[in-house]
Amino acid sequence: MRHRHFWIILFLTTIVWFVVTMSEHSDYPIDVPVRWTGIDASRFIVTQADTVLPLVVTSNCFNAIDRYLSIRNKAYVIHVDGDTVIKVGKALFDDLSRQMGFSGTHGISSTVETLRFATTERHRRGFVPQLRDVDFLFASQSGLSGQPILQPDTVWLYGDTASLQRITEVVTAPATIANISDSGYFQLALKPVWKHFPNVYPSTDSVTIFVPADRYVETTVSVPVLFKSDGAIRQVRLYPDHVDVTLWVPLSDYQALSESHIEAVVRYDPTSSLTSLPVYITRFPAQSRIKSVAPASISFVIIR
Repeated sequence: MRHRHFWIILFLTTIVWFVVTMSEHSDYPIDVPVRWTGIDASRFIVTQADTVLPLVVTSNCFNAIDRYLSIRNKAYVIHVDGDTVIKVGKALFDDLSRQMGFSGTHGISSTVETLRFATTERHRRGFVPQLRDVDFLFASQSGLSGQPILQPDTVWLYGDTASLQRITEVVTAPATIANISDSGYFQLALKPVWKHFPNVYPSTDSVTIFVPADRYVETTVSVPVLFKSDGAIRQVRLYPDHVDVTLWVPLSDYQALSESHIEAVVRYDPTSSLTSLPVYITRFPAQSRIKSVAPASISFVIIR
């Protein structure tokens, strides 16, 4: 019975001693993994990156073990933009506590004064992106009303100098933009020519294209016919001397359209035996579509 009491007292004393010892504040070294974000890997090569932040945490042993276990699968994330030197001090420790859950410790210090991240820019070559193999499919009674515009206006390729010298252009990949009814922006992938060369990366792998679109309406304009000859002719009469040109025009241009925007021409060749001349439309608004010309040819009489 005496021995049993002895062992019980010894066991309880050991537990008390262990708890008291583990609860005492001491300095514990903990290495925190560091992960840097915000670097454009296509543009920069990382030449130096501190990947561990050595800390000395003042805490009880229970807390220190908990902190150690909690950071094994985590990293302290630092966002950077170019070369960075970060002072290891209170501001960093406060941010670290928020990210990693170090609040509740009785003190944090470090054996280093700074964290460093350094880069160097890759070799680069710029290209104006070219629109290739892109089909525009418009909704009923809609159409292109201007020139498509690509953004950004320059795509940079970064990497090995020898590889960059072999690349001559950057173009859009084949694509179809369907059911366009109004002006809008669309995303187009670039043809990944850089994948055929080692260590070459693009500043972007896609571009945005602005497609100007408008509703189209049909209209007919009566236009005088101009007579042009390869020889000297004093006077000529055309029958008829006007033709009706039927066009599809953007709705925004409909009210402003007049015969002055359209030119109809017949050409006379003195060596030809033609008795009627075909009508050619040599000028019309850039975004319009000619549907028909009536009549398509006209008679003429030369007055000598």
